Amino acid sequence: MLKRMVQLTVAVAAISVATAYAENQQAPCASGSSTCQSIWTMSPDKNPQYNNHGRAFISCDSARDVVWNDNTLTVKYHHVQGDESSGHVENTCYVGFSNIFTQSQTAKRHGYVTANITINGNPSIKDQIWPAFWLVGPSWPTYGEIDQAEYMAKVQGSVTHNNLNGGPSWDQNHSKAIANYNQLGLGDINQNHQYGIEWQLKGDITDPNHTYVLTTYFDGQAVAQPYTLSTTEYPDKAVIKGLDAGNMTLMFDTENIAALGDNKDTVKASPTLDYSLAASNVTAYAVNG
Repeated sequence: MLKRMVQLTVAVAAISVATAYAENQQAPCASGSSTCQSIWTMSPDKNPQYNNHGRAFISCDSARDVVWNDNTLTVKYHHVQGDESSGHVENTCYVGFSNIFTQSQTAKRHGYVTANITINGNPSIKDQIWPAFWLVGPSWPTYGEIDQAEYMAKVQGSVTHNNLNGGPSWDQNHSKAIANYNQLGLGDINQNHQYGIEWQLKGDITDPNHTYVLTTYFDGQAVAQPYTLSTTEYPDKAVIKGLDAGNMTLMFDTENIAALGDNKDTVKASPTLDYSLAASNVTAYAVNG
């Protein structure tokens, strides 16, 4: 997943985003409202530090690949020619919303994000795609990443998981699954489902041993037991740092599983792959510590 955003040039975000703060109440972001200007970001950059851990080729044309219509955000996957020698040929726009977490950059003791998501395309694409709905800290990988809904075709049993990533540097040992949906989830092509993550501070924020409890939801039901972040190991420590910082960014993206570095010798990106991620009813809530 890409970890840095630049300002989005498309002017209007039509997703209805509810926000709440202990010290600042905001009205939902309405379709076409001037308050929606400049709050969505994306990144087409090719900086190896951020680009799928330096393993993939990214190119994003927002006019072609990002669409807002009727309170639905659609992120389209578009195949482009990239580094053929490594098998990394892909295109995706990383579309992020950070406004809810940046009103005051302090720890949010309790919060959640949810979204209704449909992956649109031919059902056969479930063997090639890598879509995700996630939260990422202000500096990656130091401040962590929560992939509350991540589907990696032919990886992790071809079912959706909640995966954590992060640490002092990128290392595959700094990645773990904390919730198994035990079903396709984002791989359930052309079917709409609701995905969500909730966090709750455990302990006093001033206690160096404080942590957070994460609960993953699918269609309104918890998909696993609540997970308590470890205070002594990565990637948990990085995620704690990100939640403490209080300005994680909500992200959507579409990729080809060939972008996953471990698959580069066995999985090639298909030039005919065609799919999109449509997100609606996006809700984000956070209360300061």
